[in-house]
Amino acid sequence: IKFTVQFLISVGRIFINLLVRTPYFLKYTVSTFKFWKKILLSKRI
Repeated sequence: IKFTVQFLISVGRIFINLLVRTPYFLKYTVSTFKFWKKILLSKRI
């Protein structure tokens, strides 16, 4: 029983970490994409 409880806690922690990190990751990707888009647009002009 102790093993299953520890397993559930560890899985829960990983899941929470993913949920917390995902928005930041999405923000980071969007910001980098916009940054590169600006550079490409400025070079094109």
